[in-house]
Amino acid sequence: MRHVRLVRRKGRFTPGFVRPGRPSYDARRFECDALQASSGRCAVADNVQGLEVGSKAIFSKAVTAADILKFAEVSGDTNALHSDPAYAARTRFKQPIAHGMFGAGIISAALGTRLAPTSVVIYLGQNLQFRAPVMAGDTLTATCTVTKVDTERSRVSLDTVVTKQDGTEVIRGDATVMVEALG
Repeated sequence: MRHVRLVRRKGRFTPGFVRPGRPSYDARRFECDALQASSGRCAVADNVQGLEVGSKAIFSKAVTAADILKFAEVSGDTNALHSDPAYAARTRFKQPIAHGMFGAGIISAALGTRLAPTSVVIYLGQNLQFRAPVMAGDTLTATCTVTKVDTERSRVSLDTVVTKQDGTEVIRGDATVMVEALG
């Protein structure tokens, strides 16, 4: 039996295969391997003991107008600044902007899917500073860097930064999570 996995070819991820007997492919681990090759560290671990200071969890997402409208619906924040181009045109932003917590959700995605994907990662706290607006068409990247690991309490502290495709810092903060092995 062959397991399907994604292989990076010409800058894109395409289907590939793993030798028989290997576990099914975990795309998060493959992305981590690519990150590790380029930056030297990746935070993917099976438990809190596998994490170390300096490791990174990274997640990127292209923002669409539909994403912003969905977030407004789910969150209940239907302020016209996020959905009405005519209203937004009269503001300093000149166009609808994404909710600040939409950007914070990118941090949550990095922590929940990239930090320790085979473990349970539970948010305990997050401090945020919103530094720049996000519009449809932007691509956001959350980079969460481990700053402290408390193996006795299964706690991990991280610096968190969200940037746009041009490097503009959108959000900066710090987070604390609990990382528990899946029982």
